[in-house]
Amino acid sequence: MEDQSDQIREALAAGGLDMAIGVYLSAAHRDNPAQGCASAALLPEIAREPSETRQLYTERLLSLVRQVSAELPPQVRDPEDVAFGIFATLIGALQMARAVERTELSDRILAAGAQAARAQIMPGRDDAALAGKEGGHRA
Repeated sequence: MEDQSDQIREALAAGGLDMAIGVYLSAAHRDNPAQGCASAALLPEIAREPSETRQLYTERLLSLVRQVSAELPPQVRDPEDVAFGIFATLIGALQMARAVERTELSDRILAAGAQAARAQIMPGRDDAALAGKEGGHRA
């Protein structure tokens, strides 16, 4: 998870939360599970591990959540809860996109997941407003 944390930190520094969402739900990340998110690959196994392993995962997850929550707009009422929701959306979308054939459906899942994650940042705003550009960013 340290590599994952570094990748998220780099994406946040380079382009903020919008870029981090786009990088996480990219075709490149989907197609490279060996270099990708440990959470998306291993959560069911981590749940079966001893308490010490789950505690270490919890600590790393909370660190990532704090990184993301620090990037949320000040209007967000509970940044950590929103960050948990964003992570749940990203991880689930990546798992689904990897489970189906590398087809248009997989790309649609990535795009829908990115849109859903961005919608959690500021509900009621569209991708264009969140991305700060015309047309928004589609993963």
